[in-house]
Amino acid sequence: MEEDSYRQSRLCRPLGNPVVFAVVELLAENKELNPSEIERFQKGLADVVNGKAPLEPLLKARESASRARPPKVAVETRLNYDDTSSAQSTLLEIMAQDRPGLLYDIGSALARLGCNIDVALIDTEGQKAIDVFYLTERGKKLSLPKQELLREVLQSMLT
Repeated sequence: MEEDSYRQSRLCRPLGNPVVFAVVELLAENKELNPSEIERFQKGLADVVNGKAPLEPLLKARESASRARPPKVAVETRLNYDDTSSAQSTLLEIMAQDRPGLLYDIGSALARLGCNIDVALIDTEGQKAIDVFYLTERGKKLSLPKQELLREVLQSMLT
């Protein structure tokens, strides 16, 4: 496997803000900037992190550029829950087509639905995103109705 087609991150608490995911994506995607672009990227990233600039325009620009290029390999979206592997959390495994803003969109959906991310394991192999989230709601595992609602929201967003 080529080094450029593989990136892995492990993110732990606190992850209450989906901006964390967007920052990780921006850093991973811009690791090979031209020297003349490094300062511009660092300033833009600092402005977003410090609340001086909105993140959404940056994500929209990257998303528009990626939609102009169809993926080389189509990845079927799959969502799986596991309530047995952790005593405190519900595990959600997502396999989907990787794209700019994917983690931001997932994190935003989780936040809107009141889910807390205790741990996120983020992996990308080529154009396939394989992400595992340890989720709680008010300190407890997700209820079955919450899991189904989350599945519907994420499935519609990811396909």
